[in-house]
Amino acid sequence: MTPHEKQLLNPDQLNPGDILLCSTTDQLSKLIQEVDQGGYSHTILYVGKTDGHHMIVHATTKGVLHQKLTHIIDNEEIDLLDAYRFYDDNGNSPGSPALPVEPIIENALSYVDGPYFWSELLMGGLVILSVDQFKSKTMQKIVRILGGLVESKIVKLFEKKKGKKAMVCVQVATTSYWNADTSPARKLGIKIEIAGNRKHVPIFDDDHGLINLKKKLQRDFDVYNAIPTDKLISEDPIILKAGSPFIPLGTCTLRDMSHSPSLKLLGSIKNTRKV
Repeated sequence: MTPHEKQLLNPDQLNPGDILLCSTTDQLSKLIQEVDQGGYSHTILYVGKTDGHHMIVHATTKGVLHQKLTHIIDNEEIDLLDAYRFYDDNGNSPGSPALPVEPIIENALSYVDGPYFWSELLMGGLVILSVDQFKSKTMQKIVRILGGLVESKIVKLFEKKKGKKAMVCVQVATTSYWNADTSPARKLGIKIEIAGNRKHVPIFDDDHGLINLKKKLQRDFDVYNAIPTDKLISEDPIILKAGSPFIPLGTCTLRDMSHSPSLKLLGSIKNTRKV
């Protein structure tokens, strides 16, 4: 769906639990989009109406905020604000009889006033930049998943600190859904497609010395018995849930969210982007 084909939405068409992805015209937003190889630079969770106002929760450099949606819509620097809706494997969306939305919203509101997670932003960026060093789809998938596994262990060290949970913007949405269903299945985990289809943007000259690493990692994944090796070394994407050991909740990118099999694009609330 191109920008011109997107349906223009009124905020009244949003449901609590909808995920909003946006971008701005400033240089930081453009840098994030370039590194991520996507079209967005910020994630927002819509939490419904309060006193007649459409409200959102999102993580900014000032911390996790609970604000009016108009704060985003009226921002002249924001040139694109798209809405996505979550659907589970049975086609249910939050708010339907089979999928209560209240746990998702309660989670999101509990994160308000928490700090921004600068360290995870940096770690996630390093993982993505590492992935871009490889042309091979297999190596891109291996490095992305291995990077997530390492990052998840590091993040646990930070999470031992007292106080409100620190978050990056995507994490508000991924964590609100992941923690809404604490059963082993985690049926509300947002699915992330690891396709190995990123552009090759090398910092180093070649892939020298990585063949043995590739073989070792394939053995390691067999031990985990979580990712079939045939999927890992094929052209097919791997689908994992945000929150699994391989995809920490804060390591998802805006591009991951826009390509998620769990999320359906509804349309644009605001679109002044020049194509």
